[in-house]
Formats: sequence, structure tokens, C-alpha cells
Amino acid sequence: MIRVAQTPWFATPRVREPQALNKTHRAKSAFVSYLIFLIFLAFTCSLFYIWSRIQVLNVGYEINRGISLQEKLTEENKRLTLEMAVLKSPVRLEGLAKNEYHMDLPRKTQLLSDIVGVEKTIPVMGEVSRR
Repeated sequence: MIRVAQTPWFATPRVREPQALNKTHRAKSAFVSYLIFLIFLAFTCSLFYIWSRIQVLNVGYEINRGISLQEKLTEENKRLTLEMAVLKSPVRLEGLAKNEYHMDLPRKTQLLSDIVGVEKTIPVMGEVSRR
């Protein structure tokens, strides 16, 4: 058996073998490369996470804008429906006809059904149409 002299723990060897130095250097460079890759991967994942959160916020804002636009258009639709009902009101139309256009209800002599030789084209309720 060969005895190897042990050096104290605080002593450093004066000459290192080139193979041992090369192995440790390769191991350290592989570790550093692996560490750099992990840092790059974590950075890329962080950027993707931040981008996706920003996209979620933008979509939320867009949805809120769409909802507010829908509410605005619904209110406008209600207002226009009410305005149309007011404008079509028979009482309003009768007032316009009498006051602005000076129209009155037709007299019996102005009705086409009373003129000889003209047939009624609009049947009256309860009357059987002649064809």
C-alpha cells in the first residue's frame, strides 16, 4: 500500500494537476451556463406573465367600454321610442291637422261612398265585401 502524505486543511497544494484543473473548470462553466439559462428562462416567463396580465386588463377595459356604450344606446333607444310614440299620437296628429293645416272632418258630400257609381273599396266592420 502506498501512503499519501496528508496536508493540513489550511495548506494549499503548490502544484495542481492540469487534468484536475480542466475538470473543475469544465464543471464550473457548465454550472454557470446552466445558471444563465435558468435566469433567462425565468426572465422570459416573467415577461410573458406581465404581458398576459396587461392583455387581461385591456380586455376588461374594452368590455367596460362596450357595456357603457350598450347602456347609452339602450337609453337612446328608449328616448327615441317615446318620441316616436308622441309624434304618432292621434291626439297630436288631429291637433296638427286642424290648427296648422286647417283640415276638418269630411262632410257627407265629400265621402266617395256617397257619390253615385263609385264602389266602396274598404269594407266596413260587419259588412260583407262584394267581389
